[in-house]
Amino acid sequence: MLLLHRVLPARAVITGMQTALALGAPNPDLVTVEARRAAAATPSVGDGDDSAARVVSLPERPTFAPVPAEDPRPLPSVTAYDELLRRRCPTADPIVTGAAGDDPEPERAI
Repeated sequence: MLLLHRVLPARAVITGMQTALALGAPNPDLVTVEARRAAAATPSVGDGDDSAARVVSLPERPTFAPVPAEDPRPLPSVTAYDELLRRRCPTADPIVTGAAGDDPEPERAI
């Protein structure tokens, strides 16, 4: 019953709840059955007289300029970024000694 309003019209679900309460049995299954019964008794939007139906014309799609076959712009270059990666900053790689300070080979910080 929690998602009943997603598959049935709101009016039918409300009618199902009112009918179940009037019977004195607020059971979700009974609400579902009564809501489906109310939805079946009510004609849907597409049923009935089509004389009031209205045809709506969509506006014509705008035309866009054609895309050129070849792009005249140069390809992008990443050499400036490559240079930044190659440079090393001397303070970016500090040497960390062991805990006791007696380690003959220092470790590099990660």
